[in-house]
Amino acid sequence: MSNALRRLPAAAVVLLACLAIATVAQAGGLDAKEWSKAKSALEAAVSAKDAAAVAASSREVARDDSSRAAKLLTSAAVASAGTGAHEDVAAAIATFTDDKARAFIIKNAEKHKDRRVRWLFVMALAQANWPEGKDALLGAMNGRDEGLALAALEGFAERRTLESIEMLIAFLEKRDQENPPKEIGAFGDPVRRKAIRTLQDLTGEDLEDGVDWRNWMDLHGAEWSAEGAAEKKKEREKEGGNKIGGTVVDRMKENRPDAYRTLEGLEKDDIIVVTGVFDQCQDVLRALGLPYTLVQRTDFAAFPLNPKQIVIFNCDEQTGKLSPEGQQRLREFTARGGYVFTSDWELQNVVAPSFPKTISMAGSTGELHVGITPAKGAESHPLLRDVFPADPFKAASFKWKIDGASFTVRPGGQSQVLVHSDELASTHGSGIVAIVTRFGAPAGGKRRRPSRPTTGGSRYGGSTTGDDGSYVEELRGGAILHVLSHFYSQKDEGGDGFALQQMLLNFIVEKQAYRAAEAARKKK
Repeated sequence: MSNALRRLPAAAVVLLACLAIATVAQAGGLDAKEWSKAKSALEAAVSAKDAAAVAASSREVARDDSSRAAKLLTSAAVASAGTGAHEDVAAAIATFTDDKARAFIIKNAEKHKDRRVRWLFVMALAQANWPEGKDALLGAMNGRDEGLALAALEGFAERRTLESIEMLIAFLEKRDQENPPKEIGAFGDPVRRKAIRTLQDLTGEDLEDGVDWRNWMDLHGAEWSAEGAAEKKKEREKEGGNKIGGTVVDRMKENRPDAYRTLEGLEKDDIIVVTGVFDQCQDVLRALGLPYTLVQRTDFAAFPLNPKQIVIFNCDEQTGKLSPEGQQRLREFTARGGYVFTSDWELQNVVAPSFPKTISMAGSTGELHVGITPAKGAESHPLLRDVFPADPFKAASFKWKIDGASFTVRPGGQSQVLVHSDELASTHGSGIVAIVTRFGAPAGGKRRRPSRPTTGGSRYGGSTTGDDGSYVEELRGGAILHVLSHFYSQKDEGGDGFALQQMLLNFIVEKQAYRAAEAARKKK
């Protein structure tokens, strides 16, 4: 005790000690008893996977307005991934006013090693509209994580200020300079599209590139108002602007117009559908508005094939194995650049006999409904574009229906696992749900490795390479995309149903882009 305190009366010393304790308790907003109660309630809600209770408890914990509250809420969001509770947790975090808590959130939005935590804090910053948080949002927009960039742009959509519009225009100008739209190619730039959509929503204008937006700002920026922009937006929506349809093709048209344009050139003989008992892929193509030619399985061996085509095999009975002649024709077709899509029992009927030493059967399953994730090393693969939600918390709830007696997959050749299920792996050894294998090489030349990964990462004994944007240009030969289960089994349009359709659509887009690249090479 200091000499000054020794000279005070004992009662005064006790009073000062009580005040100090009260100050410490109030530094966090909640006293010790309140904090303990709020913490216990949140932990119980998380344990019960009760999203509504997590939301209510998160709001109570957030009243503490402290770094400890931010840490507890972060743990709660991660532990309840897949329940939808993370959005309410982010909203609770957005209410913080404490400088240290905000600094903790901003730092970890940029640097935390767990993507879910970065996502959570970017969501919170998007809602909070903290002036000191805008640099973190800009950092996310300019980062390599496309999903996080899109989440950050959602934040700017909430920041209805002229400063936000200026920042978005500067971002778009820089992006257009570094990646000219005409050079982006068929896989598009969803971040750029989102920035444009956000500007359109904030201004009510219908412009497309950074130069036009800069001109608008110079001429009309001083006249802008949030109310006037909202009225313009309503008028545009009445006229049919900014509306997104209900299929994966509609979504691609809106978010990936360059990729969509590759579909516009499709002709009936570009997609060949082979009949089968257990799937009707032609119905999916018809619903998506894509042309195709239907071929009876018994006629396939004699059907003329062109390597510009994609052949889609409907799943057939186990007696539907291709004839030796059909196998040879398919193998030659693929080696020359043809693309093949198969599902379920077609692994036995088509893939294994036609492409030995590539992928084969590992075993069989019962009827299952399992969680799925992008395979390690395939998270940013073009064939998975828009297949999984960008939001890692929503992706945690993704499920895949597998029919009884489906074949599990053994990888081989130049294959890359795209979609994996830990649940399936734990019960059946192989957790492969979707896999692509490259087959064949150009005449007179050795097959080059694409700059995006072509092997499955360490889980499947492969390695990965960098992503320099030249994925399509470096492809050689053909490809086989195989998935477990059927189109009819995946019913959820917001989840697995869209996922399977989107994977097939990406495969078609890749083939069209590959054809364009081949044509360009021949002109050189």
